[in-house]
Amino acid sequence: MDAKGKSFSFLKTEQIYKIPFFQRSYVWDEDNWKEILENLISDDGIFLGSIIMKSENNYAGEISSYSVIDGQQRLTTISILLKVISQTLADDIATKLNFKEFLFTYDISILDDRIKIVHSKLDTEPYNEVINGKVTERKLNFITNKSHKILRCYKYFYNILKDFSNEKILKIYRNLINENNQAIVLITLNENDNEQAIFDTINNAGIKLTSADTIKNAIFQKALDLAGNDHSSRKKVIDLYEKTWENEFSGNEEKALFWDKERRSGRIMRTNLEIFLYCFAVIKGIYNPNMHKMENLSTKYKEFIKLLKYEELFKLIQEIDDYAVSYYTIFDDYDNLKSISFDEDYSRLLLVLDKFDVSTFHPYILYVITNYPFEESKRRLELLEKYIIRNMVAPNRNAKNYNKECYSLIHDENIGVEKFLNIPELSNDEIEKGLHNINNKTASIILFLIELKRRFNSNADIKSLIYNYSLEHIMPQSWEEHWSINLLPVYDVEKDEIINDKLKAEKIRNDNIYSIGNMTLLNKALNSSLKNNEFSRKILGNPNENKSTGIKDLSDLFITKIDIVRVFTEGDKVWDERKIIKREKALSAEFFSIW
Repeated sequence: MDAKGKSFSFLKTEQIYKIPFFQRSYVWDEDNWKEILENLISDDGIFLGSIIMKSENNYAGEISSYSVIDGQQRLTTISILLKVISQTLADDIATKLNFKEFLFTYDISILDDRIKIVHSKLDTEPYNEVINGKVTERKLNFITNKSHKILRCYKYFYNILKDFSNEKILKIYRNLINENNQAIVLITLNENDNEQAIFDTINNAGIKLTSADTIKNAIFQKALDLAGNDHSSRKKVIDLYEKTWENEFSGNEEKALFWDKERRSGRIMRTNLEIFLYCFAVIKGIYNPNMHKMENLSTKYKEFIKLLKYEELFKLIQEIDDYAVSYYTIFDDYDNLKSISFDEDYSRLLLVLDKFDVSTFHPYILYVITNYPFEESKRRLELLEKYIIRNMVAPNRNAKNYNKECYSLIHDENIGVEKFLNIPELSNDEIEKGLHNINNKTASIILFLIELKRRFNSNADIKSLIYNYSLEHIMPQSWEEHWSINLLPVYDVEKDEIINDKLKAEKIRNDNIYSIGNMTLLNKALNSSLKNNEFSRKILGNPNENKSTGIKDLSDLFITKIDIVRVFTEGDKVWDERKIIKREKALSAEFFSIW
């Protein structure tokens, strides 16, 4: 990598600058153009950012070429500005300055000049029209706010500079090309440099270069390279791009919003498109999460496609499209669910993974749903849900890294989820220990899904729910004031007798607070004045308030109104260790009936 401060006189070098053919379109607008112009007119120091280029393999006799990794917006803008300067200066001055050197290079292979900046598929036509001087005064009148932004950029600069004096225009020109004004940092990468990692390190603002952009450009540029100069083959590549990538990932506003939407992947947020390309890479063996880092995803794609032939690359692109359709269906359906029912195809599993921040199994889910019939995929995903839930409940298992398991499930036909479930750490005995001492997040998920199962098994009118409930400990975590062992004796449940040893009694009470039997879900959190209050007050609420806010008024769920409120209203107004353990056993039985 080479990084140097430069003026824009570097454009005079006999080189070609290629903006990736399938790069996103030029997007700068009037605020950007105005800022650039004000900087160049100013007498203050000028700095217009950085441009990152990567040297391409060039054969002997060819013009040196570079791929523009970052900076296409400012490079395009400055070249348009140079074109406008050449047209608004007096003819004799413009001829003397030879603007052609900035914008064109002589290509001996075609015995003619060619535009130095080779633009993307979406921008080539308007950009070439501008640089070739095809935008006449008459055409300017037809450029509106709905026109291509490259044409609008040209019109913006032209309408301003045409009224400037030669001296003022020359000041802009000199500020651009004066070597004492190092207006940009030009970063040149060699073939082995990882442009994605370098971009992420350097670029803190502007339009983000995503790994998805890098992968897309690598795949389709490779296809164009394999097509060579054959017009028919190149057209097939472009047609395939429009039919697959462009149609699937930006075919309409709804799809574009979905693929650009961010969701958590590990500890950081990534777009759906980046996560999908990661999933596909895992499925195809392009990327192994046990060996590779996410920042190297685009590099692994490049390595994979390097030796592919024309037909093989077409097949890969079609596979990407097929899997993308499945991914969109899976996650768009889940995102748009207003509620979840127990028998939904995979929404239950996605809820579990979402709330536990586990994205590691997304490749396996995509693989299963895409490649197996409904009944078999349902069986496999139910087993996966069982494995995840048991891992979250079992002591010392909930921080587990699942990369190895996910990769094995896809690539080793001899390994199934059953093998991972059949370990001592996930035995029923271990699960029971975990249910007796469970964290709030895990308890919330389990109680919610048990509720769904009860509704599924009953004749309840509403069999689906939205996951937005508040976890409540019936016997509060701060129990000393209203639930002290003097007011509410502690029982040895097995012997059904009161424990008189104070230290032992306090230990047992503290131990049972975190049992799933002592937890439930409410419509919203109890008022702070009630949370630590005695049992009757928590159930009935505060009679001094205009509106009662007790558990009975916040208990839409069976696990609350049947397990707790109904028992209370039928006359059993004591909640102690005996009730907690009894309910723990009942919920454990329901847990094992599901998982």
